[in-house]
Amino acid sequence: MLKEIDTSIQDWTSDFISSSNNKVQLILSASITPLELSKYISSLANDSGGYILVGAYSKDGYGSGIENVNNNLIDNSLQLLKGVEPQISQHKVRLQNIYLLKIEKSDSLAFADDSPYILKNGKPSIISERQIIEKLGLGVDSSFRARAYFVKNVNQKEVLL
Repeated sequence: MLKEIDTSIQDWTSDFISSSNNKVQLILSASITPLELSKYISSLANDSGGYILVGAYSKDGYGSGIENVNNNLIDNSLQLLKGVEPQISQHKVRLQNIYLLKIEKSDSLAFADDSPYILKNGKPSIISERQIIEKLGLGVDSSFRARAYFVKNVNQKEVLL
């Protein structure tokens, strides 16, 4: 279960930005593409879940801030997702529209543009076949046995035909 973010506190965004960690609490610029946003959502859902604040930025040595997010960004990214339904709340901060997305951990796999992702070094990366097998609870041995059985039986049937 994710810790709730209290958006009723004045300047909650500053606290969120300062505690972001590239693991379960992410900040993303309003200039991100819908595809990239959907990859981040998939990544969090395929791990332990988390939050994404869209419309915030933080640059070492330059400070942090808020920028206006186009509503189409959120809508278009949601159309690219399968297996995950983030909770979305829109907020007006410093006259800018921003979005807080809460992503619960997926019981299965979450996809962005038909591929599953996880976070590696704070960036979305396609899940490897081994990680997919582990995520689905199949175990490596059962996967190899299933593959060997399939190859053996399909090849024998092809030879008999």
